[in-house]
Amino acid sequence: LTVRDDGNVGIGTTSPALKMHINGVTGYPATSGTTQTGIARFDSPSNSNVLDIGQASSGPYGLWLQGTNRTDLSQEYPILLNPNGGNVGIGTTSPGAQLHIGKQEFTPAGAAGSIDRLFIQPYSNTGGPYKFTARTVNGSSDFLDLYYGGNPVMSWGINGSSPAPAVVGIGTITPTARLEVRGIGATSATTALDVENSNGTSMLTVRDDGNVGIGTTSPSTFGKLAVSVSGTGSKAGIGISNGGHNGTLISPTEIGLLELFSSAGTAPAGIYALNSYNSNNASWLSFKTTNGAGTTSTIMTISSGGNVGIGTTNPNYKLEIKHNNNTGVGIDITNPAAEGYYAILENGVNGGGLEYFGDSWGSSIFQNAVSMTSWKNNVGKIVFLTTTSNSIAARMLITNGGNVGIGTTDPGNDKLQINETSDADLNVGIVARGANSKRAQLTFGVKNSGSTNVGGSIGSSGTRGGGLVLQGNTGSISEGAAHLFISAGGDISAGTFSQTTPSSNRQLYVTSAGVLTTSSSDARLKTNIVVIPNALQKVMGLRGVTYNWKDG
Repeated sequence: LTVRDDGNVGIGTTSPALKMHINGVTGYPATSGTTQTGIARFDSPSNSNVLDIGQASSGPYGLWLQGTNRTDLSQEYPILLNPNGGNVGIGTTSPGAQLHIGKQEFTPAGAAGSIDRLFIQPYSNTGGPYKFTARTVNGSSDFLDLYYGGNPVMSWGINGSSPAPAVVGIGTITPTARLEVRGIGATSATTALDVENSNGTSMLTVRDDGNVGIGTTSPSTFGKLAVSVSGTGSKAGIGISNGGHNGTLISPTEIGLLELFSSAGTAPAGIYALNSYNSNNASWLSFKTTNGAGTTSTIMTISSGGNVGIGTTNPNYKLEIKHNNNTGVGIDITNPAAEGYYAILENGVNGGGLEYFGDSWGSSIFQNAVSMTSWKNNVGKIVFLTTTSNSIAARMLITNGGNVGIGTTDPGNDKLQINETSDADLNVGIVARGANSKRAQLTFGVKNSGSTNVGGSIGSSGTRGGGLVLQGNTGSISEGAAHLFISAGGDISAGTFSQTTPSSNRQLYVTSAGVLTTSSSDARLKTNIVVIPNALQKVMGLRGVTYNWKDG
């Protein structure tokens, strides 16, 4: 112990430089036993707790404080700084908070640079440490960066001139937005952002390939934006609204939209939610596209009542399609693999209609086409056309009065007119199929004032074994009805027909004058009657014989 005349006291030294100068053994605090490697100790007689002070024996030769137990140096006790309150400063003489680290390091103010302010070692990992670095980019940008070892973890600060925006960076120390997240990769294998609810369920996922998932952690499976829900009553979708749409409306007002733009940020196409006319309680959907001239127009509209309009913004029907010119197909349904091609034409050159193209088409004529169209030059008419050998021809027409023409486009006053347009036979068949009880029948009649149909029928019945029946009423051709019957063998009979009592048929005969009669010989139908002289004698003179044919 040395006490100098200037009042300085030295312990372990004969030349104390300060009022109290202690010179002890250097080294790190002991972790066991009772012998401490230190310079000074503060002790209390009331317990064995002590505060030891020492200096490390290796660079950077830091000074240390250790709270411990003098009887067991493996014990570790807390050290209290300002337990009753008060600020603590590290690297500053004027701490402005309970813990204030650092001071202005460079002059003039605003000079660029950085300094490590705080290190925190991980609990068990030998990597790291976590490092907080104060950094100034320029006179108006200051950041606090968090590193793990040399890898940036997070950065936040002020970036830009006044009013300086606060920015936060995750995975980057150069954020330029309010929140900037830098992923750990560039593919769907890694996740840049995951937002979870209190149950730990992912609600929002952003993959490093740019795909976004809401309710799914695998958005790359579905596209750039995937929305998925689970559970009863859950709704999948994106809600976009405009709160400023109140008031009386006199035309549709857009209340929400989803727009898609080209890479240049122009030529938008989108889906727009509209208030319907004069109503805030109903909404429509409008689909718009932009043409090459930069003009955006409505292509399709769905009304609040479910009407769909294509080419019109106010559809009055469940499906209403309009063209603004004389060209184009209204609806096109194509099967390229089978070379089948359907089209519904509206306001085309020949008018509206339905066409089927069973093959590819040439320069001007569709091949193997079947068409039903309403010709604009024949108002109200429906024409059925077919194509053979690259030539389109009308096969059937229905006039606006209901008359039908087959093989002609002008049936005149006939309800049905069938023409053969070429030099060939014309056959019209009426055939019934099934058991012999089936019949094929053509009926002619007239409705009288009592709505009774009077007339007759012509046809054939399987129960009669074929042939042709002419019947004097409009009922079904059946047994027991009055008729004129021509058998399959050419015989003609009148009356009723019965397979069980064929005698009910009266055989008809044709005289040389072409008159029908039920008797094979009727004097009333004959003239120039001359008696044959000796008729019996001539008959008796006949020689009756029997014979056999010779063999070979």
